[in-house]
Amino acid sequence: MSQNRPGGVFSGLRMGEVVREKVQDGLTGEQREIQYTQCKIVGNGSFGVVFQTKLSPSGEDAAIKRVLQDKRFKNRELQIMRIVRHPNIVELKAFYYSNGERKDEVYLNLVLEYVPETVYRASRYFNKMKTTMPILEVKLYIYQLFRSLAYIHSQGICHRDIKPQNLLLDPATGVLKLCDFGSAKILVENEPNVSYICSRYYRAPELIFGATNYTTKIDVWSTGCVMAELMLGQPLFPGESGIDQLVEIIKVLGTPTRDQIRTMNPNYMEHKFPQIKPHPFNKVFRKASAEAIELISALLEYTPTQRLSAIDAMCQPFFDELRDPSTRLPDSRHAGGSSRELPALFDFSRHELSIAPHLNHKLIPPHARARLAAQGLDLDNFSPIRKRRYNDDWEDRRPQRRRHEEPVRVTLRKKVLAVGEGPVFDGPPHERRPDQRPEEQVADIAKLVADNYFDSDLTGEIVEQPLKIPFLAAAVVVANSQKPEYTAELVGKIPERLQPLIDSGSWREVKLYLRFLGGLQGLWEADGVFAVLEQLFNKAVELQTNSSDDTLGLELVKIILLTIPYTLASSAGPAFTDQANSLIERTDVIASIPHALEALVDPFPSMEPAEATAATAAATATTTSHESALALLQGHMVHESKTNWELSYLPRPWKVHRRDGEEDLLASAQKHAFPALTFPHTLQLGPRSIFPDIYLSVYSDQGLDTVPATTDTSAIVMRDALNDTINNLDFNRVITARFLVDADRYFGRHTFVPRGTPFDKLREVSADRVMWKPEDVVVDAVFAQLFTLPAPEHKLVYYHSVLTETCKLAPQAVAPSLGRAIRFLYRNVDRMDVELISRFLDWFAHHLSNFGFTWKWTEWVADLDLPRIQPRKAFIVDAIDKEIRLSFAQRIKGTLPDEYKALITAKKEQDVPDFKFADDQVRFAEQGKAAASTDVLVTAMAYVGSKSLSHFLAIVERSKDRLLAIASGDEGKALQKQIVTSVMAFWQDQRGNGVNIVDKLLNYAIVTPPAVIEWLLRDNIDGGSVLAAVWAHELVERTCTKVIGRVKQVVAAVRQPGLDEGKKAELQTVVLEAELAKMRSLFALVHDSAWAAKWLKAWSRRGTVAEAWPDKDTAMEGVDESDRRVRARLDEDDQKAEAEAAAGTDMDAEAASSHTNGADV
Repeated sequence: MSQNRPGGVFSGLRMGEVVREKVQDGLTGEQREIQYTQCKIVGNGSFGVVFQTKLSPSGEDAAIKRVLQDKRFKNRELQIMRIVRHPNIVELKAFYYSNGERKDEVYLNLVLEYVPETVYRASRYFNKMKTTMPILEVKLYIYQLFRSLAYIHSQGICHRDIKPQNLLLDPATGVLKLCDFGSAKILVENEPNVSYICSRYYRAPELIFGATNYTTKIDVWSTGCVMAELMLGQPLFPGESGIDQLVEIIKVLGTPTRDQIRTMNPNYMEHKFPQIKPHPFNKVFRKASAEAIELISALLEYTPTQRLSAIDAMCQPFFDELRDPSTRLPDSRHAGGSSRELPALFDFSRHELSIAPHLNHKLIPPHARARLAAQGLDLDNFSPIRKRRYNDDWEDRRPQRRRHEEPVRVTLRKKVLAVGEGPVFDGPPHERRPDQRPEEQVADIAKLVADNYFDSDLTGEIVEQPLKIPFLAAAVVVANSQKPEYTAELVGKIPERLQPLIDSGSWREVKLYLRFLGGLQGLWEADGVFAVLEQLFNKAVELQTNSSDDTLGLELVKIILLTIPYTLASSAGPAFTDQANSLIERTDVIASIPHALEALVDPFPSMEPAEATAATAAATATTTSHESALALLQGHMVHESKTNWELSYLPRPWKVHRRDGEEDLLASAQKHAFPALTFPHTLQLGPRSIFPDIYLSVYSDQGLDTVPATTDTSAIVMRDALNDTINNLDFNRVITARFLVDADRYFGRHTFVPRGTPFDKLREVSADRVMWKPEDVVVDAVFAQLFTLPAPEHKLVYYHSVLTETCKLAPQAVAPSLGRAIRFLYRNVDRMDVELISRFLDWFAHHLSNFGFTWKWTEWVADLDLPRIQPRKAFIVDAIDKEIRLSFAQRIKGTLPDEYKALITAKKEQDVPDFKFADDQVRFAEQGKAAASTDVLVTAMAYVGSKSLSHFLAIVERSKDRLLAIASGDEGKALQKQIVTSVMAFWQDQRGNGVNIVDKLLNYAIVTPPAVIEWLLRDNIDGGSVLAAVWAHELVERTCTKVIGRVKQVVAAVRQPGLDEGKKAELQTVVLEAELAKMRSLFALVHDSAWAAKWLKAWSRRGTVAEAWPDKDTAMEGVDESDRRVRARLDEDDQKAEAEAAAGTDMDAEAASSHTNGADV
């Protein structure tokens, strides 16, 4: 390995001097030394750099491709290049390794033959000449490409990146050579491969459909695309994305049939495409011959098996001209240039002639056979090389591919990850079962663990996929009937995982484990999981007895009620209905009583004034569904107990098919003792705050139930399973979206209508039974999580991205569901909690930005005449402002109907706002250009840094000391508010940018939170109208979040393990109290300002929750204390609000009138 040299990453190649390297021969691997000089870069890619050099002393041109090498893996390109030798494939001369500048950085250097041009450059040359490549040259290049492909395909090698840029060309001889085997792979039958491969314009449709068991026919498709591009002078399918690529293909080839899609990828079922007829090729290629169109038609086939192979394509009449001995190659680049002989096209090796011996007489023209005969290759008496096995090598020098059998645990994990999703093909082709049902998959897993129970552990996968827990439980139940020793071992391991979760208060994970144990109810002795549920109920009663404001007790009751359905849907059947009914009767005492905090987290709080009419109240009650989820669940379970626990929406994968007369092994299987679990005397609240759960549905007023109504017993159970999936898989939004799109697979049959069923066809499809629309159910669940109060479990952008990915995976099915959800939320925006309005607005703008900013704005035109502070009008204005922040004004204006364009003023279209001191009429204009007053300084900084936030931060870094000196002087708060005034005045037409800048100034401590709050809520309240603007809510939210974050940092420091007691006491008594005092002062400032009712409620919630949080996390005991604090604070806020209402607030007449009409002031 060569030594590290100074310089850049590619410093190993010096300019103008002879470099000596010890290399290995590309064919034999023998060690030798090469010398080269005159290096220059001729190619750059995402994975490496290509240099042109001269070998010394021969002076032969060569290319050196340098790529970063991962030490853990062999380089696949090197392995393939060493076993291929062909006239139309670039030759590997040698290779060596070199060190990079960084530690442990190793580069692989491939020394290749140098070819001066590419087919891509040749095609561009003819484009510049306003013409297309001569058809003879197209024939010559495509024929040589097919010849190289026939050679590598015969060895099982798929190139996987055929494109003009990877086809090297010597314009002097007309010889083409295939290069860049970085994506190439030896395909093995039934071994999956990555589908995201090949450059987009040349990507075969089966790859776009997500196929992983494809063949070398993807190279044939790519070759057809290259041939079409050379004939047309431009790509045939110029898609801008994967789906757009498919759209471009459909425009020409027409919509693929179901059978064609099935042959490309049997598991694909996402998109439904409009029926488009194929465009005739003779209209696409108007100047092409019939032979050319015939060949392209045979190459660009949807069904891979119907495409020509490379060797068959070489026999097509299109290439007959090349087999004519009189054909010469004209000089197409020089007028009057002489023609020349064609390059050697028929110097086939014994290997090539053995690929398809029956085609040899078609491939080799008579005039070329004598030369082959002189080499001992007589076509009339040819004996092909015997091919030893499928996809094996033709020549002895190729290393044998080692047989690989994956470990049992790997096979088991694959099957567990795929259970319920469809077939898993691990066996030979004749054993494929494309219609394999979940029950059969469960039986396969059970057989695998029973046969290898010593090497099979499912405990780690139990809570990983919440929707699949019933299937895993069923697999254990079936395995128990075959190998009870495995179940005994599994049961022994469960307490090791479950007990720490109970001790730490990880209640969601506890619930999922109990769901699994409930699914095993049929194999437990005595009462099984009901014994644990009894313990949970006793703990819940104890907590509720100590304090009616407790929330942990409600969570325990919820776990009980959610475990019972899965337990009774298990193989235990109706044997435990009495225990279930008994529990249901007792939980009613806790579950049916409204909790004091429900009003705190209600997404649609009742804001109607006392004088509201009964008709208005009745209309409000029917527009939304916002009831206690626990009370609904209790009612659902009571109803199920009266109907003998039908639970048709839950799957029964343990029902393995039995032949006639076959014994029911499940009934006679060995029983096991339930694992021993203990609950500590004081239960921990856990890592997640617990608040009452309000059931929210965005499809509750559409006249037709597409999701379970609140009266349907499946509503909460299905929603809970989806919520667990969404929150459990936050590490990968794409996987989460895939689970949601496939959600209908994990519930009982006949629970959902087929995916993508149009809303207006729903009654026809569901007929006489109640069936839900799967897209609506999952979208409903995501919105419920996004709108969780006081805060969802994860960052809001995660839920945004889940909805985006879901829409990308199934656009035709999900997009209409999202449209109806948006309309519901918009209709009810005036009744929505103000914090949820902000979340809805953020998601709406973000979602539109991912889909071209398109929306049916014409539906809301009538609301443009409403006052600016009316919530629906405010939503429209703020949504457009948000879109501008995510793009730019001119683009957004182009997506809006004419009625909306007045909302985007000329000033909003300016890239840089006006600099007020540029106007000589402005007071102190002359002095402002030189003086250092606060207003001038900050306005000038905002002007100079207006290009981007990074520019502004750079200006702040340079002027930070001066700003801090200004802000900390005798008039500190007043000058801080002046700084905020200057920033917001500069960005008065794009307030969101101003909020971002103030947020950064808070980070630098140039302005303080009290100054920001006072500036907005005291100095600029504008009679309350500012509260209708979402930027105002965003500014307060960011400011308060920073203060709360500081308190949490101190609490985290207090809880740090091993902290000195003296330091801990100082942090608790001095630092924490000081930060809490600042936080209380800030929220008191918020409360003392002129607030509309909705804002008062939202920020009362934020303040009380934040203040209660340190007590819970520092003491970790006295769980009810935080709830009591919240309750007391809410009572205090309610009394204060009533007193202010009685005395009358300082809102102007217009604001008061709007509030009376239910507007969000």
